[in-house]
Amino acid sequence: MCIQEEPREIITCSEECPVSSEEKPHLSKSQMDRYLTCPRSHHFNSTMKINPLHTPLNLLVGSATHHGIAAHYLARMNGEVGNPSTTHVGGAAGSGRCIAEAVDEIWKEEISKTGQEASPEMLAARNASHHYVDLFLQNVSIDPIAVETRFEIPIINPDNGDTLSCNLVGIVDLVDKPGHCPRPIEIKTRATKAPDYLPGLSLELTCYAYWVWHNAWHDVFSGNSDCVPVGYIHIIKTKTPYIQKQEGVRGTHDFIDLYNTAKHVYESVGEGRIHKSPGMHCTWCDYFPICTRDHDLIKATFGNEAYQRLWEAEFI
Repeated sequence: MCIQEEPREIITCSEECPVSSEEKPHLSKSQMDRYLTCPRSHHFNSTMKINPLHTPLNLLVGSATHHGIAAHYLARMNGEVGNPSTTHVGGAAGSGRCIAEAVDEIWKEEISKTGQEASPEMLAARNASHHYVDLFLQNVSIDPIAVETRFEIPIINPDNGDTLSCNLVGIVDLVDKPGHCPRPIEIKTRATKAPDYLPGLSLELTCYAYWVWHNAWHDVFSGNSDCVPVGYIHIIKTKTPYIQKQEGVRGTHDFIDLYNTAKHVYESVGEGRIHKSPGMHCTWCDYFPICTRDHDLIKATFGNEAYQRLWEAEFI
């Protein structure tokens, strides 16, 4: 996660799971980002598999919005709906039903966990996710060639051919082809406008560009094989929501940096480096109660079973 991004990301088909049946270790951009931000947080999340009992509403909004947008484009690629400029949540009956069902699927799953009726706050958040899907489809003109594409590929240093003992896994939200080269696009829901530097520094866009490059699509770049286009489409959740688009490029030097970053994370995890890394991210970190040894809040956030595991591992 980059600065000012939502603190945690929900993915309906998790990128933490490799797409093949091989038992080779794997890394995702989320795992690398989390480790680089705080090794201890990565240990709790990826190694111990300790997660909060309930998902924050803002993350559910992001997940449901993604799910609705993906449902529209998948239906469109199958010839089931029309152009997004005329098809939206409140549009044609078939398309609206397709999107609504996809959005509500996320909320039904979360509501079922509580065993209670949906709260007014949850109903308002659900309605907001429907609105964000509608906003996206009305303001974004795109013709994707792939939707929510999962991948697992080796991590290779383009400079010398060195290959890590782990694979890179991920899910690309959308892929279009505005020119000769496919362009991976990431959709984000944000509380504030994204900083201008984000498309140039984002680790996740580097991972997705590397996937394009690795799949030999760079052979059709018309001689410009060092330049993979990437993009963000942000849904800014201000009082009057709007769409923000950002574009960038990635080249061989970025993929060398990716290899070195992945190598550092993979080796550090293997060596058991799980030190604390205090900073601004602590204010939104799920595992803050553990680091501060707030026993009551740990139990309320993660449950008694997780509390016992943390106690046995001497983290609390």
